[in-house]
Amino acid sequence: MAITVSITAGIGTIMAASDAGPLRHPLVAAAVTTAGLAIIVAAGPRLAAEIAALPARSVLWDSYTQKDVPVTALLDAAAALDTAGRIERGAVTEGERGYLLLQAANKAPAADRKALLAASETATRNSLAASPGNPSQWLRLAHLRDIQGDVGGTIMAWRLSVLTGSFEPVIMESRLRMGVRLMPWMDTDTAGLLPRQVRNTLQTAPGLIVELADQPDTAALVHSAMEKVTEQERLYYTRFHGGPPPNLP
Repeated sequence: MAITVSITAGIGTIMAASDAGPLRHPLVAAAVTTAGLAIIVAAGPRLAAEIAALPARSVLWDSYTQKDVPVTALLDAAAALDTAGRIERGAVTEGERGYLLLQAANKAPAADRKALLAASETATRNSLAASPGNPSQWLRLAHLRDIQGDVGGTIMAWRLSVLTGSFEPVIMESRLRMGVRLMPWMDTDTAGLLPRQVRNTLQTAPGLIVELADQPDTAALVHSAMEKVTEQERLYYTRFHGGPPPNLP
């Protein structure tokens, strides 16, 4: 409403000012009024969508910050985003809705879980169709397919997560954990993405790299990757962590 009132007030100010200037001409005044009304109409759906999405914002924040959010609150927030998306369809709304539905599936009774996972995947796929360059949502899709036992689909989505954002601090640890678990089923090209992921994850989760270096299935990968750490990567690590990279087992 504030946007609409502000625009309307602005039109009134312009029209008042026109009494003393060239805007007094009826054709010019009509053009200004028409333009102002067009702005109001264009802003209408966006404003309505933002209002509809408001109940979901605090729930999203609580969930992002690891607070214990009840299933009912997660589902209500997802429904609010669905309403907002129907008013003005947007990739962000669908992506957030997919996230909420996945969180709800993780907490819901077993009987409801399959339907919620399917709904989360649909929302995530809709978001990626509109905005395919989001590595976090590709990783979520990989996770959803992994839950369903779709190994090929999981690897494809994991690969696209890496290709759309090789260094994404928030997801580096979970993405590398998934990647090394999937390594036995990866083709050569996809497995070739793992060494760089090891080096990138070193910057955000060095403890994980030490852990993987001490495991028989991943030790060779980690040691090989660490042998190729560049001087720039060492400097970045030292600047961020206050010391050199850790010694590996």
